[in-house]
Amino acid sequence: GHEAHYKEAEKMRGRPLGAVDKYRVRKKHPLPKSIWDGAQSNHCFKEKARTILREWYVQDPYPPPNIKRDLAQRASLTPTQVSNWFKNRRQRDRAANAKNKKPVSTTVPVQQPPSNWSRVPAFSNPNLTAPPVVSGGGGTQQPPLQPCHLPVATTTTMAPPPPWYPTGGDGVP
Repeated sequence: GHEAHYKEAEKMRGRPLGAVDKYRVRKKHPLPKSIWDGAQSNHCFKEKARTILREWYVQDPYPPPNIKRDLAQRASLTPTQVSNWFKNRRQRDRAANAKNKKPVSTTVPVQQPPSNWSRVPAFSNPNLTAPPVVSGGGGTQQPPLQPCHLPVATTTTMAPPPPWYPTGGDGVP
């Protein structure tokens, strides 16, 4: 393919080509259409490996680590390659779904608090209480929230400027 162009470029530069140099040579001297149509291949794994991963993805897009190790062995890949394949496939599916589903509204709906919550702002309500704990849900119960008492400034006073700060003589900058 490009080996002759690489050697020519190395002679001109007087040094071995790096990855970027080779990329530039390939861009400058594309292969003729009779050899390559310019289409990018979109896969690196063999068809057998892709089939194994696709078949499992349909069953479970989030396989546990022991299954990933088994899939890696069956597909002649590393567990990291299998994990990355699943991660990339899930991302591609999310992107495709987002592209196909146009959102009706770009605003996020605001959830209203439960009606039994106090609607008084926390700073003006020293007796603020937590919402009731719902039992029977099967989960662990949360301890009740404690009221939060923060000091509220009533007047604002400014400290005098430091002695080194230039002023108009009357203490006002």
